[in-house]
Amino acid sequence: MREKTYNIVLIGVFSAIIAVISLISVPIPIGVPLTLQTFIVSLTGYFLGSKKASISVLIYILMGAIGLPVFSSFRGGLGALFDLTGGFIFGFIPLAIFCGIKTSKTLTSILYGVVGLMICHITGIVWFGVYSDNFSGAFLLASLPYIPKDIFCVISAFFISKKLKSVINKQNN
Repeated sequence: MREKTYNIVLIGVFSAIIAVISLISVPIPIGVPLTLQTFIVSLTGYFLGSKKASISVLIYILMGAIGLPVFSSFRGGLGALFDLTGGFIFGFIPLAIFCGIKTSKTLTSILYGVVGLMICHITGIVWFGVYSDNFSGAFLLASLPYIPKDIFCVISAFFISKKLKSVINKQNN
């Protein structure tokens, strides 16, 4: 029972952290704000594992869907979820799942995270392209400029999650 409660609390805490980090955004002219969402979603995946991380991200998406202003630039509601950048928000689910795949090898874990990131970007590009009727522009405007930052976020999240787990395990022993 204690472990189940602990897991529920962790899922809720990470949903709240995703919401808070998502509010920190820098608007830029191309329409996709600069955020650390990929970092915090990756950290959630690496720390919680695929199942709990995907639940945490789903809770975050549901919070936004019911109108809480948890998406970038303090947006919320279905209109915010189904606008130009909504595909990236839905793409956070595979990002969290792939980051959460447990392996014993550092490089393999990071590569899984990058695969999840690419799925997130593809989802975002397709969504952006359908919404704007400009698929080449979607890649050039909404994805390509962010790929280096996002890969750095995935790698950083992996190493920070390892350190965070180590600190928490020491405190629990």
